[in-house]
Amino acid sequence: MAKSVGEKRVRNNIPNDLVFSILSKLSLKSLKRFGCVCKPWTFLFENSCFRTNFISIPPSYCNDISVLLYEVVAHDYSIHCSSYLLSGDRYENQVKLDFPNPFQEENSFFNFNTCDYYGCDPITGTICLSQGKPFVLGNPTTNEYKLIPPSSLQAVPPYRELASKDLHGFGYDHIKDDFKIIRYMRFTTISDQELERLDVRYEYVPWNEISYESEWEIYSLRCNSWSKLDINMPNHCEIGSSQLLNIDGMSHWWYESENRDKHVLVSFDFSNEMFVT
Repeated sequence: MAKSVGEKRVRNNIPNDLVFSILSKLSLKSLKRFGCVCKPWTFLFENSCFRTNFISIPPSYCNDISVLLYEVVAHDYSIHCSSYLLSGDRYENQVKLDFPNPFQEENSFFNFNTCDYYGCDPITGTICLSQGKPFVLGNPTTNEYKLIPPSSLQAVPPYRELASKDLHGFGYDHIKDDFKIIRYMRFTTISDQELERLDVRYEYVPWNEISYESEWEIYSLRCNSWSKLDINMPNHCEIGSSQLLNIDGMSHWWYESENRDKHVLVSFDFSNEMFVT
């Protein structure tokens, strides 16, 4: 029996909300592969509603999960570092990652294979890494990388130098659809060499007005900027990527007092930017 024109039209045109619902249940790797079907599918992840729905799906619903492997091999007094993306039921598929240089000419010595990893969002595959001073947010699946700008707290004046900056967490704010980073900044007196570089005489610096108190700051990918985090939160004295846990929009670490008589588990919520112990 011949089908009517109306029946053919229904079969050939699937409602967008149904398409979005189906595609949001795919893994990011599959979603990027299906982007070649049509232009609207290519730019799906730029749609904030779709992205929020995609990220809200628990990882257990996603197949084709990949694992990022960071390998360090010592041979003949030299160290060789490589990064791989593993996939498959038993992670038998191995692809070596040749990360592009996000700094271009600004920082051509940056090497992704010698950097520190500070966390990975399990749904989107977005990773946070650094090598020395610069931080980068990247996604090996989509081959997209974002250089994080320097903090305003590192600028001079007020003529102080950054003694250390400890990254304490990286996570996703599901309310504002934003990726965020928090870190703890310690300051020290600016050196004579730095003053000379700035062409500033020692006697011209208002030393009595400079604060060397440590500060917290937070980075927002949506705003692409750092801001001071007005919060009195326990920090980790010797932070390291192995001592951090970033999951479900929360960052967790252990705090140990200087005399080691107090141990506290600190949890920071990236959505409300508050912490609990």
